Amino acid sequence: MLSHCMHTNHVYVLLVMRSCTIQCILAADQFDHLYVWSGRKTFGSEYDPLREACKNHLLARSQGRFPKPRLLFLKEGDSMSRRLTSRLAPAHGDPPEHQLAYFPALSSLPQSELTTLRDKFRFYDPNADPSFRRWFWEVASASSKAGKEGSSLCE
Repeated sequence: MLSHCMHTNHVYVLLVMRSCTIQCILAADQFDHLYVWSGRKTFGSEYDPLREACKNHLLARSQGRFPKPRLLFLKEGDSMSRRLTSRLAPAHGDPPEHQLAYFPALSSLPQSELTTLRDKFRFYDPNADPSFRRWFWEVASASSKAGKEGSSLCE
């Protein structure tokens, strides 16, 4: 996924909750869908060239793909943005210390921004959705002798 934040150049980032900060525009290729997502601070028309660059980047990556993926432009807070957030790695279900261990970039956020970021994922239901750690160990357990929950980087 390509991300452009207000004070940085284009960078590739892992598709996790950290990606959805208010000052970023994301270009996400999910194979069947292409997303250009705008954070709350990037709604202005001065960011249209960045959205266009993200669109062109995604279309170039998916050229020749069949079936042709659907391109969606999403804004933070829009009901349609759930299409992107539902495909994020479920790190928002892990305890904060596990989030920091698996995704160290979270520690660079100020506490207020981290709290705002976590508040975006209040829809998470731990009884129905696995956390990143649980999901990872379910995937890895086929080739691992670790227990049902696996071991933590925090232990």
